[in-house]
Amino acid sequence: VSYHLRFSFTPRNAPPKEKSELNPNSDLDWHTLSLFPLFQLPGPREQYDKEGGTPGYFREGFLAVQHAVDRAIMRSYNRTAAAPLLRQIRVVLSRFPYPAFIYDVFILAIQNQLPLVLVLSFTYTSLNIVRAVVQEKERKLKEYMRMMGLSNWLHWSAWFLMFFLFLSISVFFVTVLFCIQVSPNGAVLTYSDPTLVFVFLLVFTVATINFSFMISAFFSRANVAAAAGGFIYFMSYLPYLFLWPRYDLLSHAQKVSACLISNVAMAMGAQLIGMFEGKGTGIQWCNLFDSVTVDDDFSLAQVLGLLLFDSVLYGLVAWYMEAVFPGEYGVPLPSYFFVLESQSQPRHLCQYGSTWNMCPADRPALGHNGAGKTTTPVHADRYGPIQPRSHNWDLCRGEHNTILLTTHSRRTQPNSTGARTVIAPLF
Repeated sequence: VSYHLRFSFTPRNAPPKEKSELNPNSDLDWHTLSLFPLFQLPGPREQYDKEGGTPGYFREGFLAVQHAVDRAIMRSYNRTAAAPLLRQIRVVLSRFPYPAFIYDVFILAIQNQLPLVLVLSFTYTSLNIVRAVVQEKERKLKEYMRMMGLSNWLHWSAWFLMFFLFLSISVFFVTVLFCIQVSPNGAVLTYSDPTLVFVFLLVFTVATINFSFMISAFFSRANVAAAAGGFIYFMSYLPYLFLWPRYDLLSHAQKVSACLISNVAMAMGAQLIGMFEGKGTGIQWCNLFDSVTVDDDFSLAQVLGLLLFDSVLYGLVAWYMEAVFPGEYGVPLPSYFFVLESQSQPRHLCQYGSTWNMCPADRPALGHNGAGKTTTPVHADRYGPIQPRSHNWDLCRGEHNTILLTTHSRRTQPNSTGARTVIAPLF
């Protein structure tokens, strides 16, 4: 015999505090898809509730109705045999035994507030990074360094390495404060491995630096960029406040999509660390790829991978925006430049394939009109020395009747300013 009991989707007798939508363990439904609550504490579940607590199978009358229906079915099959048997049956509730545990309510604060604490800690750092990078652009220091031959990738690598080294020291001390026991009550993260916590914060630091680089690519004024950068950085955390109460309802694809925002990915990772602390095991290298419960399908290893992916994504966005919108003094590339043919060997506009062998002391510049005196690199020796080696030259007309001969095209290689330039006056 099979039967169905249909009760109200929303329990009617749940306490008001458990009906709040901000409580992820609330009794908004029967939680039939979950075996464990989202946030756990060491110790027996609902230890102070005599009726078993969430989701309220006893207080909603589900057990009583199920027991009554079962008795009726037994009587309908054999009333005579069922009568004495049913008089001896009692239905009672009893808890499973639980081993010794340390009751730590502070774990709830870790599970709920650790992501917010980390975001607030890195917000000031993020706006400082944005301001420093944009201030260099605003003072035209970046253009001066390019004129001296500094490559673009080396410039960004120097910025990244400087901030990464500074923040690594801060992250180390934050890890010490989190994981070192300074009182008999235990540490902030009592059970977690300090090295894994350090790696998690370090990966988040990388994502924060690249996120700040991406924001800096959209601004040309330092003060405006700092204010907007801090605001955008904190606002990128707000989607997590919407996802957190519904974490157990999200699919794996939705969690991964949300983690494309680095602050949301960090909040997810901090939440998982808090959940492992509540479980009593802490996050360890041995459970890095494991979910907290069998109901979940998300692990801290996935969070670390997504943070690294976010770092690469933000770096690509910064690189693209700087190339397409370089600012007042840059040469913008077309929006589809990354699909164009490689321009490592620029096209020659005049005197293609000319060869001129000369000694350093020679000063010849003779020939009839149109002979190519101006468009040949001989004028490099006449108006400025160059190294005696082979080069590809590009021609562009300058001001005051001059011809600029450069070894790099200003259109296809704008970042190679100042490599070798020859000025040939026209008389």
